[in-house]
Amino acid sequence: MPGQAELEAFGVDEVDPLSPPVPSEDVPLEEDEPSPELFVDDPESEDPGVDFSGVEFSESDVPVVDAEESPALHLATLKTMLPHRKAMEEEARQYLGKVKEKKAEEIYARKERERRRRKAMLEQQHTQAAMELKRREQLLAEKLLKQSAQERKLGARLAQTRMHKEVIKE
Repeated sequence: MPGQAELEAFGVDEVDPLSPPVPSEDVPLEEDEPSPELFVDDPESEDPGVDFSGVEFSESDVPVVDAEESPALHLATLKTMLPHRKAMEEEARQYLGKVKEKKAEEIYARKERERRRRKAMLEQQHTQAAMELKRREQLLAEKLLKQSAQERKLGARLAQTRMHKEVIKE
């Protein structure tokens, strides 16, 4: 509730707490308040993000309200324009059915993606394991070839040493 000094600054003596606030022309709009010009009934001033090009409105869509018509009669007229309750319930059921079906499809698609992802990861692990096994076999083959070459050299030296021994003995 504004204080007395604030009320006097706007030229208001008392405030009735039950009455709605009256806007003053001198009070600037807040940044988040829409400008009154936005509510002009002009097609060019409509929200550019909303496309009503495919929607056709006719005068028969909007009920004409007679100033002398009673509110009860107007309400009855509006009620007759509503679809039947059963039709609305069936439409709601169909809509909810579509939503549930879409949700089930999304769940199935998610499970399928997860299954394919796991399968791809498993194949990748098998490929890596096979590559690792092949690499180890190659390393072992190289090691054995080196060892074999060293043993041949050692054997050749040993044979040469025996020949030298034989020559020395003679």
